[in-house]
Amino acid sequence: ARDVFHPALFEMCLAKIDSLTADDLSNSSKSQLLQVYLFVRAHFRENVPPALKLNDHLMSSCLAAAKLQNKSKRVSSTQRQVGQVLKNLGLVFVGEFETKDGHSIDFACFLQDDAKQRIKLAIEIEGPSHFTTANLPTGATCFKERMLQVGGWRVLHVPYFEWSFGVDDAQTKPEALAYLGRKLKHVGVAAPMCSNHQSKVWGCDNAKKPKSESSRSLENRPHLSQYFT
Repeated sequence: ARDVFHPALFEMCLAKIDSLTADDLSNSSKSQLLQVYLFVRAHFRENVPPALKLNDHLMSSCLAAAKLQNKSKRVSSTQRQVGQVLKNLGLVFVGEFETKDGHSIDFACFLQDDAKQRIKLAIEIEGPSHFTTANLPTGATCFKERMLQVGGWRVLHVPYFEWSFGVDDAQTKPEALAYLGRKLKHVGVAAPMCSNHQSKVWGCDNAKKPKSESSRSLENRPHLSQYFT
């Protein structure tokens, strides 16, 4: 991305955008502008030059547009099935969680391992629109994963072509439990039912779910960095 990002061009575009009012941009345009700005922020590792920053009013408007789009999202039958299996595995999660950057996460888990290290786990249920005809993740899918990881999230993907469990039996079918157990292990998380390792929710015994990310942050875990560095 270093070869295709031109700060001078982005600065010129921002100068034009600053002359517009919120009503001059559609919600779709605001949402796309937010994604571009998040990339810019990641590119500069949060130290964005003043000339390339969105003004506060525009940033708030873009975030509101992204949240509006998130609210229109429908929960699929696969997502409901996966949620039930996660519960059966003993995992506590927040459904349809919104990050401070406007990203919607299907299932967000806030865990703590035996070493008292906090883990933010994003579980994404990905339908056909997330992939090309060759079943490769689209640019938008890769971009969202990268932005979540910049925010300290570990990302677990459940592609539609891997979830072949029926509606009626997915909740208790051993294969479904084993599938998600393997997926969790792959991202370094052990579900309580899968081992003696007990991943605890932040807040320990009360298992209180945080409503937003606020000041919580983790070490960045770069991934797909060949595309974004």
